[in-house]
Amino acid sequence: MQQQDQYVRVGLLMRPDSGFYRGVLRGIKRYSQQQRNWVFGMAARTQDLPTMLKVWKPAGVVAFVYIDEEVELLENLKTPVVSIANVDAKLKLPTVSVDDFRVGRTAAQYLMQRGFCHFGFVGFPRYNYSNQRENGFEQALEQEGHTTAIFHDTHWPDAASVWGWTSEKAIEQWLHSLPKPCGILAANDAIALRLSEICRQLEIRIPEEIALLGVDNDDLFCNLANPQLSSVDIPLEQIGYETAWLLDQIMQGNKPPDKPILLPPMNVHTRQSTDIKLLDDPQLAQAIRFLHDHAHEPITMEDVLNELQLSRRSLERKCRNLLGRSPLQELIRVRIQMAQNLLCQTQLPISRIAQQSGFASSKQFCTMFHKKTDMTPTDYRQQFNAVR
Repeated sequence: MQQQDQYVRVGLLMRPDSGFYRGVLRGIKRYSQQQRNWVFGMAARTQDLPTMLKVWKPAGVVAFVYIDEEVELLENLKTPVVSIANVDAKLKLPTVSVDDFRVGRTAAQYLMQRGFCHFGFVGFPRYNYSNQRENGFEQALEQEGHTTAIFHDTHWPDAASVWGWTSEKAIEQWLHSLPKPCGILAANDAIALRLSEICRQLEIRIPEEIALLGVDNDDLFCNLANPQLSSVDIPLEQIGYETAWLLDQIMQGNKPPDKPILLPPMNVHTRQSTDIKLLDDPQLAQAIRFLHDHAHEPITMEDVLNELQLSRRSLERKCRNLLGRSPLQELIRVRIQMAQNLLCQTQLPISRIAQQSGFASSKQFCTMFHKKTDMTPTDYRQQFNAVR
C-alpha cells in the first residue's frame, strides 16, 4: 500500500452543479489519470477554503471564483492556485479559461448570419465574464452598423439558480420594448433559460419574435427550456485538462505564465430557440438539413439539387434571401465548424480532418480554413495547447 505522502492532494474550489463545472472536471480527471497519484478534495464555497487548507493541506488548488475579494484571497495564498474563471486582468492569478470576448463576437456573427437586424444582451455587470461577452457582442455588431439593447441586472445571488432577478417587472418591460424580431445573447444558459420562461409567460414567441442564445451548452438548461435553447459551446474539457497541466507545473516549482490562457469558443449548437430561418421556407429547411447531414461527405451542389428536385437558381435565391449567403457558402461554413471541433477535440492529422470534414484535399481544406478564420489549422489547434 502506498504511503499517504506519496499522493498529491489537489483541492477543487467549485460546485459540480452545472455543465460548466462538470465539463472542466472531466478534463482535470483526464489529466490526473496520467499522474495516477492525484487525489481530490472539494470545497463548494470560498469560505470553506481556509478549513481545507488547514486540515487537508492540498498541494495545489483549482478555483472557480469571480468576486474580486475572493480572487484577492486566493492571490495571497502560499499554496499554488489556478483559476478557471476569466477574472479582471488586474488581478494576477494564473488562469485558464475561455476567451469571453470572442464568445460575444461568435454569438454576434451567428445571429447576424441568421438575418437578424435587432439585438439584445442580458448579463450581470458584477462579473467580468459577462462584461467581456457583452463587449465582444456589442463591438462585433457595431462594426456592421448595428446597435445593442442591453439589460443589466445587479442581483444574481446564486449562480446555480435561475430565479434571482432584482425586478422581474423590469425585464418584462424591457422584452416588450424590443423591436422584433430580435436576437438576444444571454451571458450564460441559466440566464437564457429564465428569459425563455418569462417570454412564455408573456406570450412572446420564440424564436419568431425573440431568438435566445445562451453560453456553455449546458444540456440540462438547454433541454429544460421550451423551445430548447441554442448555445455557444465552450471547450470545457480542454480547459480542465490545461488547468490541471498548469497547476502541475506550478506545483513542481515552474513559473506560471504572465497572462491568462484563454481558449476560443468552439461553435454554436443550434437548437429551436434560434431556428427561425428554418421555419420560413420548407424547401430551404430541407436543403439546409441535407447540407448539414451530409457535409462530412464529398457532396456537391448537384447532389443537393437532385435531392430536392429544385433548380439551382431557385435554391440560390432562397438561400441568399433567407440566410444572406449562397448554398455553397453554407456548406463551407458547416465544414469549417466540423474541422474546428476535430482540431480541438482530437489529435487526428490534418489530412484526416480534411477528409472527415468533407474537403476534397488537405490543400483545399487549409486554404479555405485560413480564408475563413485568418488562421492555419495548425495555429488554431495550438491555441488549445498554449501552455505546453
